[in-house]
Amino acid sequence: VPPVLLAEQAADGRAGWLTAVVPAVNGRGGALLLIPAGTMTEVPSLGLEPVAAALAAGGPERLLVAAENLVGASLGTVDVVTPDRLAELLAKTGPLVVDVPERVEDVFPSGRVAVLYEAGRNRVEPGEVSRLLSAVGGSSGLARLARHQAFWDAWLRRIQGDRSLAPDGALGKAIRALASGAWQVRVLPVKSAGTLGEGQDIYQVDREQLVDVVGSIFPNAGRAAGARPRVRVLNGTGELELAPRGSRKLGPAGVGVGLTGRAEPRGRVQ
Repeated sequence: VPPVLLAEQAADGRAGWLTAVVPAVNGRGGALLLIPAGTMTEVPSLGLEPVAAALAAGGPERLLVAAENLVGASLGTVDVVTPDRLAELLAKTGPLVVDVPERVEDVFPSGRVAVLYEAGRNRVEPGEVSRLLSAVGGSSGLARLARHQAFWDAWLRRIQGDRSLAPDGALGKAIRALASGAWQVRVLPVKSAGTLGEGQDIYQVDREQLVDVVGSIFPNAGRAAGARPRVRVLNGTGELELAPRGSRKLGPAGVGVGLTGRAEPRGRVQ
């Protein structure tokens, strides 16, 4: 069962959060890889940017290319959802009981703080899941991922009891595979790199830890997660978007793409 990269699109067009659903090779169990949206990576045609920016710049396909370049392994397909679409995916399961690790707050521009969920067991309706996962409050981007893990554990446990509750399509197949065995939740290892002008937390990948994390999730990743040769992909054919498409072949093969762009034609491509 191939992996699926699930992301929710925020109001500014960027990815608010990203999770790779990666079934085990035998189709029973697997892993969830939580990818901090502010992690810096090479985004095709943009250069070094937060991986979340790839969605606003070039849609789901460019987000997938950027995420694979970041992780160094194939993430299969991509499914970008809105809050309403996320609620539809959870419609079969109905409300979930989520063990929220810490209080979830929403801070309004006026400074007023509203408590959305107290720490502990909370009943979360399908239409509330987006708010649970996306609310910023006073939490850092990394701290919010503990909330994501709690949600995924609750959803998978529910589907484990009745796999017909999984959504349809490629995402549903991947989720049913995870719920068929034991699963692990890992966070892409990163280090804080400060904030951008708009206050967004940004991170740098910890390459040493990445080898262990990716190796435990993608057994066929080989050297892709380690020290990778880095290349520039320049398109001199005149065909639009060829460089980003070609770049997607390189990340999972163990090559880091440092830059994509245009080049002067050097002859006819056969």
